[in-house]
Amino acid sequence: MPTKEYQNQSTQSRVESPPLFHIYEPGLAYMLTANTIHQQTTFARPEYAQIAFDDIAFYTKKFNAHTYAYVVMPTHIHWLVCPSPEDFERFRSHQIDNRGKYARDPAQYYLVKIIEDYKRHVAYAINTLRNSRGAQIWQEGFFDVAMRTQDAINKAARYVIFNPVKAGLIEDLEDYPFVEGEAINWDFI
Repeated sequence: MPTKEYQNQSTQSRVESPPLFHIYEPGLAYMLTANTIHQQTTFARPEYAQIAFDDIAFYTKKFNAHTYAYVVMPTHIHWLVCPSPEDFERFRSHQIDNRGKYARDPAQYYLVKIIEDYKRHVAYAINTLRNSRGAQIWQEGFFDVAMRTQDAINKAARYVIFNPVKAGLIEDLEDYPFVEGEAINWDFI
């Protein structure tokens, strides 16, 4: 994977940043964040937000994952999820046995596969709805942060759930239809 070059403002020298890797470790939860292209407010339209919202539940089941919380904001989504070690093993075996495009390092590409499938279907459904075949919905890539402790999961869940309040979209969490998760009922909330 090529590295990205950028100019260091203070020294004007070329500095190479390492490529981003999304390494899956069985048993860890991940905060996945995907942004719309150019921070467009695509999901400000309720019918588009509903597609993105419903698809998280669908892909949680498809990948046999455990979702703690998720939210669809006007310009991005947050998905706090613990992918299934069993599904990863299925994915790994399939890639290696069939010499798939991710066979070289399945752990590096498992999170990519989950988010690629999700983003691809959301884009397809929205573009079908607005009759704009192939229009780009998502920014390339995504961000992930591994949660190694229950405390980290709790803090991330709180962040996800209260994101619409913190962003000033609503005052009362119950007024936002595109936030969900078992964390809503947790005592720390």
